[in-house]
Amino acid sequence: MVVPKRHVTNIRELNRDELIDLITTVQLVSQKYQETMKLEGFNYGFNEGHYSGQRVDHFHFHIMPRVEGDKEKLSDYHLFHRKSETKKTLSPDEMNPVVGEMKNLFL
Repeated sequence: MVVPKRHVTNIRELNRDELIDLITTVQLVSQKYQETMKLEGFNYGFNEGHYSGQRVDHFHFHIMPRVEGDKEKLSDYHLFHRKSETKKTLSPDEMNPVVGEMKNLFL
């Protein structure tokens, strides 16, 4: 997930320089993921507004790495608007190694 530094609730509130920074960062993050994780592809996107599935009142851009076979595990509804029961919640013990690994990509 890439989040602008300045608080905005939608993409239209970002100025030109912020948009350039946002998409450049999305590109950098996905390049780092691809180099280290050998992925099959990515889905990119964002939700804007409650009816689209936006649940956090701060604009953010999703980067979803894809691997072979994961399509069958996704909800039939929509990639960016899944039912909460189909999402896995990680415990801190499960999440910390992943977060540490991701941080190391950018040090």
